[in-house]
Amino acid sequence: MKYLFFLGRIKKNQFTIKEAYEYYENHKDDFESIKLPLEKIFDFLYQFGVVGFSILPLGDGNAKVSFKYRENGETKMNYDGKIRIHDGLKKSLNV
Repeated sequence: MKYLFFLGRIKKNQFTIKEAYEYYENHKDDFESIKLPLEKIFDFLYQFGVVGFSILPLGDGNAKVSFKYRENGETKMNYDGKIRIHDGLKKSLNV
């Protein structure tokens, strides 16, 4: 639950791992129960389809979004692109 609270407080549906760390550092008093590194949290959330990630465009200009549950989903989280909150959670997280 604390991880979902953190996602909602970022107030973005897409962000980089750097942006997540910046938000955490600026508000760490609100998230004392969240332990670093944040990558472990996002790896966990990726396993359950809460977050995915965009894969940088390969030539056609469109970025692919990977979620673990998809047939073509990557097996591990990748932090080169942006982290993306699943569309089904955006309303409840107010992002």
